[in-house]
Amino acid sequence: MKKFLLLLLFIPLVSFGQDVMVIRIIDGDTFEIENGDKVRMIGIDAPELKDEGGLESKNHLKLLIENKYVSLIKDEKNKNKDFFGRLL
Repeated sequence: MKKFLLLLLFIPLVSFGQDVMVIRIIDGDTFEIENGDKVRMIGIDAPELKDEGGLESKNHLKLLIENKYVSLIKDEKNKNKDFFGRLL
């Protein structure tokens, strides 16, 4: 039993390539998935909410992916998380 519990510690919470449900859009390039992790999209630089176009960018992403399943793809050039702890 101890070995099984130890093994569970090394299983990642998010498996890249697995479909996950988007539960909340944070801004135009960041969203939250069903396990509570925040995901920052690589290669997208949307305006901040306070900047011009920020709210429109968020609303557009909301129309595209909120309450839908997306597949997270690992980018070999980047680490899995950024400075703020968001998945990339």
